[in-house]
Amino acid sequence: MSIKNTTTDSLAGAIGQVVPILLNLVFTSFFIAGPGVENFGFYSESILLMGYLMILDFALVFPIMRNAGKLWHKGDLKGLNLQLNNNLGVYLMIGVLGAVVFWIGSGFFSKTLFGAQGESGLMLSYIFKITGINFLGQVMLNWGKNVLNGLGKIKLSNLFFISYPTLWGLVSILILLTELDWLLIFWIKGISAILIGIIQILSISRIIGNRVIPSLNWSGTGLKKSDLPKGLSIRLNDQVFIRYDQFLIGAIIGAETLGIYSVAFLIPNAVLLVLYKMNEFVVHGTTKLIDKSDDLFSFFKTGASIFGLISIATTITLISLGQEILDVWVGQEIGLAAMPYLTLLAIGMGITGAFAPFGIPFLLGSDMFHLLAQYKWSKSASLFLFVSIGMWHDGALGAAYGVLASGVIDLYFFFKTSGKIGSGIGIKVFLNWILALALGLVFYFCLELFFTHLGFENPFFKLGTGVILAGVFWLTCLVIGPWVPVEIRKKILKFVG
Repeated sequence: MSIKNTTTDSLAGAIGQVVPILLNLVFTSFFIAGPGVENFGFYSESILLMGYLMILDFALVFPIMRNAGKLWHKGDLKGLNLQLNNNLGVYLMIGVLGAVVFWIGSGFFSKTLFGAQGESGLMLSYIFKITGINFLGQVMLNWGKNVLNGLGKIKLSNLFFISYPTLWGLVSILILLTELDWLLIFWIKGISAILIGIIQILSISRIIGNRVIPSLNWSGTGLKKSDLPKGLSIRLNDQVFIRYDQFLIGAIIGAETLGIYSVAFLIPNAVLLVLYKMNEFVVHGTTKLIDKSDDLFSFFKTGASIFGLISIATTITLISLGQEILDVWVGQEIGLAAMPYLTLLAIGMGITGAFAPFGIPFLLGSDMFHLLAQYKWSKSASLFLFVSIGMWHDGALGAAYGVLASGVIDLYFFFKTSGKIGSGIGIKVFLNWILALALGLVFYFCLELFFTHLGFENPFFKLGTGVILAGVFWLTCLVIGPWVPVEIRKKILKFVG
């Protein structure tokens, strides 16, 4: 498998992630301008709580995906149909259970957990009740997506992955533009998730040639009791600890501060999501080259270099143009309040982005699961520790510092992973990142001098000019950076020449 093909496939996967991300950014802009930043904090709390309750599914979708793939490749369609019927029944039961927990516990979650009182408490309680419907839909979506992946229908899985946020995003933006009751957005999210989930089930039925009808029989699911503790470990890391900073802000400080923090969080997180989407192809590439040490060395060297360059270039760009982006996106008042958080989160996620999107799938593809488990728990423990200390010392800003500090774990595991490959490759790639960082600092100071000297005031004009200069900076990184594939350099030079 060539680096060129991997890069092309990775970019294709990333493009598929861009549409829902852009819609979410547009939705946030309209939401801040309409219902306001405090209500956006309530919206963020509903997402947080739904992520936390997702531990109820014990990440059983992963063994389900594995088992579906095995039966599909064996051609055992009858056995596959029986397993899918039973594990769909289990997942629907989990979805209904989660919806009931949301409904019954809505008052406790809103008043006791997040401290919302009076009318705000009643409204948040209502939001949590509706979020229960979305939880059921999300459980259905997770099941369908992973079954399709197990059957090898990656493109169809990605189509559904894009369809849900696109559908609810467009309808929600329309609701905000027409100034209808903004709480309808929560109904739209839930109904859209269930609708796409049903279409997924029908598509799976058509693929395997048998109707998938939910039934409840644990012995017929193909799942093992040992899958439960493994799944719980995955969910604790992926859902609970990773949102710990936002949870503490919402629970201790309040919805308005969480709303501002969430605005700052969305921009670097959007970049990180695009990089993570590319990881499917990294797993595929690593698996193909696992028995060819020279090719594996080259793949790691090139992949880590490109991911690192993109991540560092993005981080410097966000810090340089962050205030202009926020001013245009959510207005100057919210932008000024969010910029300190954006700076710290961009650096922290930039460090993570340089390793995690490539390093984690590389560990998966190369069968280094023991390192992956060490990484996940170390990352979660560091987030828990640093965010707790930071929050206690300096509130929401301290929480952002905690996210930044946890990036040290990413660097440590990058060097540990590269050490398994040998030849001091980690140091070489790290020096490549330092080159990008040096170029980035030059870009940052030139941009500051440029804006100061010309006295630009219009944020739209400043942002447009900055984006053009950032494009030059990005292209320079990819042309000068060592180990970037020759094909990419040639295309860049041809484009600018």
